[in-house]
Amino acid sequence: MPDIVNSFPSKSNKEEIDLSIIIINWNSWAYLKKCITSIIESADEIKYEIIVVDNCSSDHSVENITVCFPDVILIKNQNNVGFPAANNQAFNIGRGQYYLALNPDTLIKKDTLQQSLRVLKNDGSIGCIGVKTLKGNGEILLSCARSCPSIWSTFWHLFYFDTMFGKWKLFGSSDMAYWDHLASRDVDLLHGGYMMFPQSLYKKIGGFDEKIPMFYEDMEYCCRIRKAGFRIYYLADVEIVHFVGISCSQADAKWITTL
Repeated sequence: MPDIVNSFPSKSNKEEIDLSIIIINWNSWAYLKKCITSIIESADEIKYEIIVVDNCSSDHSVENITVCFPDVILIKNQNNVGFPAANNQAFNIGRGQYYLALNPDTLIKKDTLQQSLRVLKNDGSIGCIGVKTLKGNGEILLSCARSCPSIWSTFWHLFYFDTMFGKWKLFGSSDMAYWDHLASRDVDLLHGGYMMFPQSLYKKIGGFDEKIPMFYEDMEYCCRIRKAGFRIYYLADVEIVHFVGISCSQADAKWITTL
């Protein structure tokens, strides 16, 4: 159980919420502050709530959130329960019709939340949506929309063929470097930095698998969504910025598995 729950909402609260934005934090206050600010500045007419689950940070994140963002729903864990379990804590209390799993080291750009919601509301066949993701240097993070890894793509990756001949589809990795990521389309997998899906989907298939190591929970969840008969959609018309690696650079080795 969490040690502290701040501004905890009642499930009986009748206020309609469009979107529950869920952020898992661990010693990322400098980035988290900018992330939350970008949400507030870009959300406009959306009725939303922000739920931050803090995994026992030591950088005064909890105190700073309470002071700077008193309206944020804050769950403070006594220890680092890991990324999947922390997300599930928030999924369990979210009141929004839609959920957004968002990394703390991201910035939301104008119209990103609005267009993501619009697409999901207008097409019930879509189970989860991701958006064009830019690295801090402005380059597209190719892993924001990718294909399922195959034996061949793994083989090419092990021998750096995907690096040398990444623009060739035959030798490409699951990041699909041969595709410019500039057009919206169905994809197999989305990056866990931004995943928006209906609450009804969560109720249908459950949350993240807590046995999955860090960096693979998004892949497993996308596979489960598609298995349930829904599409995974990449929206290229709007953007976020993701400062890659910041939110997990201090992660405990037990949460990480390397191929």
